[in-house]
Amino acid sequence: MKATALAPASTLPASGRALVGLAVAGLLACASPPAPVTVASLAPTRAPAPAAPGPSAHPACAREVPSSCAGAPPAFATEVRPILGRRCFGCHAGDGEAAESHDFSRFATLFAQRSSVADEVTTCSMPPPGKAGLSEDEAATLLRWIACGAQGGGAGDP
Repeated sequence: MKATALAPASTLPASGRALVGLAVAGLLACASPPAPVTVASLAPTRAPAPAAPGPSAHPACAREVPSSCAGAPPAFATEVRPILGRRCFGCHAGDGEAAESHDFSRFATLFAQRSSVADEVTTCSMPPPGKAGLSEDEAATLLRWIACGAQGGGAGDP
């Protein structure tokens, strides 16, 4: 590493000389060297987020979003929406407990939250325990639809 020469203190304005003096005095007053700065020490201090339900809740779950859209994408009206109607709309539509912020009967909302839907399907977190889960074919259809661009909300979809 190449050393860089510093300008003599006499060339600094008075305010700069005062700051340098304070900094040197502060360093000399320290009895021990300061703790090293690490990435962890720079992280914001806040309570950790609660752990999301994941594969540990469903150890047999091993689903992945396809890396590309192989073949024709699933048709929204005839393949995707019926799955949502059977497995999701009870909570995610109308007066369902999650409909206020996740109304999947509205295509625009579903499209905007498609990444979250993929996360929930790949970790087998939705439908939640106690509800009828997705079959592997249903999960594969939803994940392939998302991988293919989540297209298909037609004029009849809000």
